[in-house]
Amino acid sequence: LTQRSDVRLFGTVRNTYSPRAENSLPAVAYSPLEITDKDQVRKVIFDISPQKVFHLAGQAFVPASLNDPYETFRTNIDGMINVLEAVRQLRSEKQISCSVLMVSSGEVYGAVPGEFSPIDESVPLNPSNPYAVSKACADLIAQQYHKTFGVDVVVARPHRLDRGLRRPCDLGGLDDEVIGPRRAPAERAAEEHTVHRDRTRRHSGFLRHYRARVGR
Repeated sequence: LTQRSDVRLFGTVRNTYSPRAENSLPAVAYSPLEITDKDQVRKVIFDISPQKVFHLAGQAFVPASLNDPYETFRTNIDGMINVLEAVRQLRSEKQISCSVLMVSSGEVYGAVPGEFSPIDESVPLNPSNPYAVSKACADLIAQQYHKTFGVDVVVARPHRLDRGLRRPCDLGGLDDEVIGPRRAPAERAAEEHTVHRDRTRRHSGFLRHYRARVGR
């Protein structure tokens, strides 16, 4: 998108952001934002009046969610509501339609038995840590805004790209020893490369599906 002349890109950084964020993508116009502040979120959405929102802001570190579950719930759940409500109001007050890509997480499925692999959307949500619970709540809230208010929302549940496939005894990303059986470094590297490549294709598929749903 940074290479397209017909697209204007805007991003947000937390009020206590590092200047490195702006330097990483100079084509993006950044605004400071606290995602839990509904008035700030509304102002940014109304000032920009976007056609599409990619919502990735949140607290995504599982150990931090165990240390401070309240802050994780407040950030991920309130943040999702603030974005959806601002987009809903943008349509009702300014007659501007905006679609939202809500990036959930494969963590919402919890520990999935092998017979349910590969995972698809028919597998029940069974989050096993505060972070996963917060994402499952935000996931369902996004779906509800679509059903109740007609907000154009696509929910993606990407799995982690930094590790191999998980075993059914996974504890929600906290214990490295349950990720998979030990292997020789060369064998493990070859396996992980294959998994990463496959999951990258899946991640790209989410974006292709979203673009097909809402238009380019």
